[in-house]
Amino acid sequence: MSCIFFVTPMMIIAWYITGAKIDEAYVVELIRFMFNYQNPENGGWPTYLEEEPSPMGTTLAYIALRLVGVPGHDEHLLKARSFYLKHGGADHLPGWAKFWLALLGLYNWANTDPYPVEMWLLPEWVPVSPWQWFVATRQVYLPMCYLSSRRFTVPTNDLLDEIRLELFPPQPSVRFGASDTVKGLSKRHQPKSWILQTLNWALTHVWSPWLCPSKLKEEAERRTWQIIQDTDRASCSTGLLSVDA
Repeated sequence: MSCIFFVTPMMIIAWYITGAKIDEAYVVELIRFMFNYQNPENGGWPTYLEEEPSPMGTTLAYIALRLVGVPGHDEHLLKARSFYLKHGGADHLPGWAKFWLALLGLYNWANTDPYPVEMWLLPEWVPVSPWQWFVATRQVYLPMCYLSSRRFTVPTNDLLDEIRLELFPPQPSVRFGASDTVKGLSKRHQPKSWILQTLNWALTHVWSPWLCPSKLKEEAERRTWQIIQDTDRASCSTGLLSVDA
C-alpha cells in the first residue's frame, strides 16, 4: 500500500488508538520510510506517492510521526509544520483527514462530513444502499459510519495536547469546516458538487438533529456493529481488503 501513502499514517494512528504494541524495529523502519518520502524542499508529504505534497498527506504523516515518538522540534517536523500552516492548516483538510483527527480529539466531530449510519439499514435493492457499492468503498465507510455516529474520540493526554498546539495554533480567523470549496488538495481530489454539499448540509443540520428517530439510529448502530464483527470473524481479523484490516 506504499503508493497510497496516506494508508501508512492512518495505520499508525489506528495502532495508537487501539493501544497496539509495536516492535521497536517496525517503528524505526516506519519512521525511515516516511522521512524518505518527505519533500526535501518544502517539508510536505503527498497523499499518494509520485504526487506533490498535500495538506492531507502532510498532516497525517506529521501526526503519525509524533505518535511513534518523533519530537515536535525534529527538523523534519518543523519543515512539515511550516508547509502545513502555509497551505491553510486545518481549514484546508479534506473529509478523511478531518475524520482521523476527530478520532484523536484534534478536531470537532460537528465539523466533519456526515457519515449517516442509518443507510446500513437500507435493503440491498435500493440503488444507494451500501450493498450496491464497490467492496473497497463499502468496507471503508462501514466503520467510518459507526465511529462517526458514536462520536468516538480517544481520551486526550499530554502528547495529543502538544500535537494540538503544534498543528492548531490560536487563529481566530480559521473557520473549521469551511474547506468544502478548497481546490487542489491533491491531483486526485474532486471538489464537492453542489448536490453533495446540499445533501451534506441537510444530513448535518436537518436529518441528524431533527428528523432521525433515536431508535432508528440505535438500531443502525447495532446493525453496523454486527456487520463489522461478522466481517472480522469471516476474515479471521485480516479484513476483506487491506484498507479495512
